[in-house]
Amino acid sequence: MIRLSRFRRARPQIFAEILKAVIEEAESGGEVKITRIQSKVYVPFDRFREYLVEMRNKGLIEESCLKVTEKGLKYVAHYKSVKEFLERFGFE
Repeated sequence: MIRLSRFRRARPQIFAEILKAVIEEAESGGEVKITRIQSKVYVPFDRFREYLVEMRNKGLIEESCLKVTEKGLKYVAHYKSVKEFLERFGFE
């Protein structure tokens, strides 16, 4: 049984999780499939599509082939730094 956190994830966190999942899929050598990414990040498909559109508009991904852009890679790196900073002070 999977236990999900009671806390809602913020949009920046969901974006980072989507980007990480796409990167992992691409590195595994297989084709990056939208439904596989969606199931990895536990987001309903309708909201997932909205996130993809927003992420494409922000230049984080190329949605046509679900590829992470250079800007998306920087986002993941900066998000990780911020998350580590917050954890050191007892947040998250």
